[in-house]
Amino acid sequence: TLAFVVAVSGLDGRPVRLTADVTRPNGRTMTFRSDPLTAGPDGVLRWTARWSDPDLWDTDRPTNRCVARVTLSDERGRLIDAALPVVFGFRELWISGRDFVLNGVPIRLRALHNTTANAPADTACLTSALTTCRRMALFGFNALITGHYDFSPGSTGYLDALLEACDRTGIIVCFSLPHIKDFGSRLDDPVVAARYRAQTAWLIRRVRQHPSVLFYAMNHNATGYYGDQNPLKINGRYELPEEGDALRGVWSVRNRQQARIAERIARELDPTRPIYHHQSGHFGAMHTVNCYLNWAPIQERSDWLEHWATHGVKPLFFVEWGLPHISSWSSYRGPHFIWRCEAFQSLWAAEFAAQFWGDAAYRDDPPAIGALDHEERLWARGQPFRWSELYPPLCNLESQYQAVQALHAEDNWRSHRLRGVSAMLPWDQGHFWRRVAPTPLRPHPAPFGGLKQPGIVPDRLGEGRQYIHDTGDPAAFEPTAIGRAFLRWNQPDCAWVAGPIDDPTSKDHLFAPGQAVRKSLVVLNDRRRAQTVEWAWLLRRGERDAAGDRGRATVAAAGQARIPIEVCLPGDAMHGEQLVLLASVQFADHVVQSDEFVLHVVGPPASPATPARPVRLHDPRGLTAAEFRRLGIPFEPFAGDREEEEHAQQEQPGPHAAEDVQPGARGAKWTGKISHGVRRFLYANRRMA
Repeated sequence: TLAFVVAVSGLDGRPVRLTADVTRPNGRTMTFRSDPLTAGPDGVLRWTARWSDPDLWDTDRPTNRCVARVTLSDERGRLIDAALPVVFGFRELWISGRDFVLNGVPIRLRALHNTTANAPADTACLTSALTTCRRMALFGFNALITGHYDFSPGSTGYLDALLEACDRTGIIVCFSLPHIKDFGSRLDDPVVAARYRAQTAWLIRRVRQHPSVLFYAMNHNATGYYGDQNPLKINGRYELPEEGDALRGVWSVRNRQQARIAERIARELDPTRPIYHHQSGHFGAMHTVNCYLNWAPIQERSDWLEHWATHGVKPLFFVEWGLPHISSWSSYRGPHFIWRCEAFQSLWAAEFAAQFWGDAAYRDDPPAIGALDHEERLWARGQPFRWSELYPPLCNLESQYQAVQALHAEDNWRSHRLRGVSAMLPWDQGHFWRRVAPTPLRPHPAPFGGLKQPGIVPDRLGEGRQYIHDTGDPAAFEPTAIGRAFLRWNQPDCAWVAGPIDDPTSKDHLFAPGQAVRKSLVVLNDRRRAQTVEWAWLLRRGERDAAGDRGRATVAAAGQARIPIEVCLPGDAMHGEQLVLLASVQFADHVVQSDEFVLHVVGPPASPATPARPVRLHDPRGLTAAEFRRLGIPFEPFAGDREEEEHAQQEQPGPHAAEDVQPGARGAKWTGKISHGVRRFLYANRRMA
């Protein structure tokens, strides 16, 4: 259905007709004529026409746009007025369970934060916006969220070029609508609600014909709650309690009530687009969250969506995903928000990196020394300071910062995609690239082109702060370690050696000679069409191939294939030997991705040596004794009242032994009689009150 919404004035209730000449992408024009129409109280003519075979706009078919030329005439057909041509596109979007579905095919968003609409003219113009979209696509990103989180005075600049660029290049837009905070969070007041409606209506009129605008976003960082990152509550089922006197004044509850009013107003103005609230937890159509897990283990982060992928019923959008986030490298741990407070704090670059790189993290190269000198100068002022003052030298410590982020992203990002995450956006994107050469200020290549068209054209083009915002030579930037990780793991085509089909994120790598190895080859296809891939794997032992296989697989659009890899290690493999599992997948257009996984050979465990002197076990409840028997560890029971402790080789208190070692208790005597050279092990003690 083709819907026309035409604002008119000066008709004084007279019936009129609309005629629309619509030019399709192939150049053919179709004409639609309305019956007599009368404007409603709002001064708007509304009319729909049937169109059975539109050319659907999609991310891989962005040229499928049409041009509508609408004229207004009286009942006799005499021309009254003609509107300017409007470019638009047809596409269908809906939500099905955990998926966004575009034109009948699921689509998953890999997004970046965009500030084009907040920027000066040389960044906000069409030339720069097109460059941004194309460079985003080179690194596998297919969507953006607009960085104007509100429309307070001075926060927003020129919008149209970014929207036009996204339409042309197939980049999806999550467009921000007004924020409740700028209306005093008083939308329950009809006067305030009317102001909100007027501003929102103006914005929606600006963007509604753009097919790339798939979502509306609103009320950024205002509707979340404690526990919205909890993986067991990320499922679209958990409901935040909001009723009762005790909750009436709670900040998040009050904001969520206001946000529902804002969403209702926007939905009345445009019911065709899903609306989400940035960082809201489960609210409305989906679960959105700023997910900053700091130093949670890499494997745990990779399995964060296990519950959602199994039990979730709504889409999940990581609107901000900490890689980990740069502020995780600060020693400050609250209670205030790190970006808005002053505190005495340190840059723990080496300390946090050491868990991954060992002693190498403490290497005193010039950038590391410079970071310490910078920190010392801040402390020498004798006043608390902001994190924004402390962190800049960290960006020069690639091994301690970007390489650590890359180590996480290489596993976390692909694992989230494997689980089918609906949408995600990595934070700290400005550190994906490093400038290696200046971009000179230069004249715009066509400053007088299109003078009779709307839009801004700057006289000169300057350098952009990020690679994606710079219109100069791409060689002026190079990707950092985290940038290279996204270049590999963020593409529509993605493949790697994973764990077994039923446990694909596992990293089992220790195997005995002759043992069966179960792995899988995961193939993701986030293109908009199914494709047939050619795959191959082999097990390399030294310079020889010990085993291998190859074949083909058809992978659905937005789908995945998991190809089993089952092989036995050679029976004569030696302890300490390493074998490498190599795999490659050739996608359409000759795109090839390769991966490898190292298998370590371990010999059978040696039989435990029998102690020269017996292990004496003080175990009042017998729990450890049962475990020792299961493991075949010989021991002698020890009641705690003998005087021969000095003759024992080892004393082994069981998990409840501490309960028997209290002042005046039977077991207390022996604790002070352990002679030199006798070892005592205490483990698994229950926490004492």
